[in-house]
This record gives sequence, structure tokens and C-alpha cells, in this order.
Amino acid sequence: SSSSSSSKRKVAIVTNQSCIGRKLLTEDSLSSMHSMMKQEIEQQGGYIDSIHVAPDTPENASDRRKPGPGMLLEAMSLHHVEPDNTAMVGDTINDMLAASRAGVGTRILVCTGHGEKRGFELKAKGIQLPLLLRESSGSDDNNGDDAFGIPAEALPCWICADLNAAVDLLCAS
Repeated sequence: SSSSSSSKRKVAIVTNQSCIGRKLLTEDSLSSMHSMMKQEIEQQGGYIDSIHVAPDTPENASDRRKPGPGMLLEAMSLHHVEPDNTAMVGDTINDMLAASRAGVGTRILVCTGHGEKRGFELKAKGIQLPLLLRESSGSDDNNGDDAFGIPAEALPCWICADLNAAVDLLCAS
């Protein structure tokens, strides 16, 4: 690309892959899948600077496995970026908790993948996205729902329809 690699945003993937810890997939197979994914992304004009994998099972989790902050701290250190200048886009509450625990400044939960059900629920309630959830943000009408099922520790947190909407939000800021 024409921009220097130091001026562009760094893009890292942090992924729990217990299938390796459970011996359902080899690290080589996962690496091949990641290579194909990177190639697809590059063909669409995107890029991935690094991929961080936690192969542990939930029963045997290290702090690298989300919701632990390990992989995020590793990625920020590798790319020399401060938590305040970092964004995490994910589809699970564990992604948002890991980001919070790593001090990540911008957290975006997408309504695709594991977040699809949340997306349908928000749409059914007529809630427009993107939506910024803050601790005790507003009325108590979703009392007991704990900010749409998102724990206070993960807030503040944006909710976006999908990855494209999350990228649009990040590029606008």
C-alpha cells in the first residue's frame, strides 16, 4: 500500500481456539486457515498485522484466553500502541471483558456471529445502532437486563450491527 506501515492503524486478531487444546484441530491447520483468511482480506483491500491465538480450553485457561487480557496486552506491546489508542471489536461479552481488563479505550460489540441473537433482540425493541452503552446510562426500564446483558465491567461499550459498521464508527472518530 502507499501509506507507510507506521502511519496506518495496526490490526490484530485475538482468538480463543480451544479446538487446539482439545486436539480437534492442529496448529498447522489453524495456521493454514488464518493464511487463507489473510489472503481474502488482502484481496478486499484490508490487512491483518498479527494473529494471536489462545489454544487453551476454558477448563485450563491461562490469562491469554479471553476474558483474560493476555492476548490484547501482547498485541498492544507488539505494535507499540497504548490502550487508550486501541479499539476492540468483538462478538462476545468475553471479548468486551478482555478489552476492559486490558484497559482498551474503545470497545465495540457487533451483532454478528455470537452476537446475532443480541442484534435480533435490539431490533425487536426498535433500538437504533450504533448505540453507546455507559454505566447507569439512563432509565431503569431494562433493570435486571444489566444493559442488554452486558456487565458493568465491560462498559462503556458501543454496539454496532456488524464489522463494517464498527469500522465506519472507528474511522469517523
